[in-house]
Amino acid sequence: MLQFSLEHLGLAARDPLTLKDWYVRALGAQPVFDNGQSPPAYLLEMPGGMLLEIYPAGSVLPQTRDNTLAGWRHLALRVTSIEQARDTLVKAGIALSEPIKPAGGGGRVLFFADPEGNLLHLVERTGASFGAGTSALTWAPAPTRQRFRAIIFDMDGVIVDSEPLHERAFREVFQELGYGDTHGMDFAAYYGRSDEALWRDFLAKHKPALCLSELLARKRARFLELLKAEQPLFAGLPELVEKLAARYFLAVASGSPHPVIDGVLEMGNLRRFFPVVVSAEDVAREKPAPDIFLRAAALLNVVPADACVIEDSAAGVRAAKAAGMSVIAITNTLSAGQLTGATRVVHTYAEIAVLLDDSLES
Repeated sequence: MLQFSLEHLGLAARDPLTLKDWYVRALGAQPVFDNGQSPPAYLLEMPGGMLLEIYPAGSVLPQTRDNTLAGWRHLALRVTSIEQARDTLVKAGIALSEPIKPAGGGGRVLFFADPEGNLLHLVERTGASFGAGTSALTWAPAPTRQRFRAIIFDMDGVIVDSEPLHERAFREVFQELGYGDTHGMDFAAYYGRSDEALWRDFLAKHKPALCLSELLARKRARFLELLKAEQPLFAGLPELVEKLAARYFLAVASGSPHPVIDGVLEMGNLRRFFPVVVSAEDVAREKPAPDIFLRAAALLNVVPADACVIEDSAAGVRAAKAAGMSVIAITNTLSAGQLTGATRVVHTYAEIAVLLDDSLES
């Protein structure tokens, strides 16, 4: 007679990337394969050894019926202590709407759902023996040193080497307006701040004929032209983002307007890694006020202490600290001596990966 053992379970998903990230964060799964396609498919190893495949709903093999619905009926995972498992889920930010209940056949069960409504059971068995030989189906909280739940990226000077392009775009617009040699603006003083801050000071200083909205539009258009032509993503940044996305909630919090942020995140297909994007347009006060980082944390549903910011500017470092967050400053724009308020100062993206792998201590 043929003998069977579990190879993997397959889960159809409307959004495979988001669901994969949820299983990594909530249940301690480890990614072991990514097919590199769009939409993607993933193979995860759950704590205890069970393999879980997450693939796009709608995937279909020749001569089979179309799989148009996501999900399974349910997935039951055995635990040693259901109270410990419940407490771990709560700490991970998982909403539990029902109490622990008796399980059929003896023991106790806790029901909850993943973000796409798939039903999960955590089962603690007592008395009768169930599932002999299925130890690979057991689940226990994965040991971790991970301190943070979310990483918030500044954009200009962190994701993209755009500060020189911003300055060039401003200078070209100044030249068009007749202020090429007389604008008197100190660009370094505006690192980490919005275009509006510089233009307001320029307006107060020179009182040109154009209004603020016209100046903003001119500079933005010129900057987007330069950005599209040069595609200046920092080397090592895309790899860091992809690695962190498997373990953390990610957000962008930038002083740039949304059209500029969108243009940057189109490069390297980065947008898929950032479920939350916040612009200075979305908050009342720009950096060094903490508003933009607090807004990002709220949208990620994490408390400030559970977030770490990656910045390159002194204003951004002050904003992150004012928000009650740890901050890693990278010397892409300023020297280490100008970033002394940061929790850590680094020179490379590899250093950031090591710090977050080792759970940054403040």
